[in-house]
Amino acid sequence: MLMVLLSERQELVREVGLWKRRHRRAVPDPRREREIMAKRLALAEEAGLERGFLRELYAVLFRHSRTIQRSR
Repeated sequence: MLMVLLSERQELVREVGLWKRRHRRAVPDPRREREIMAKRLALAEEAGLERGFLRELYAVLFRHSRTIQRSR
């Protein structure tokens, strides 16, 4: 199940990258990443997950997303 979700996410990230190229937008979006992180940390707290784990996980996801969005 996790692999399916990651695969779907990767495809969406590619689409976002194409959109950003067409609209001449920068790949990194620190404001958006901060918004996402804040929301996910709140959800993690409700679920009893460690904040440090979520920060590390999303750092990897954001880095991977930027790499894919930069690829052609």
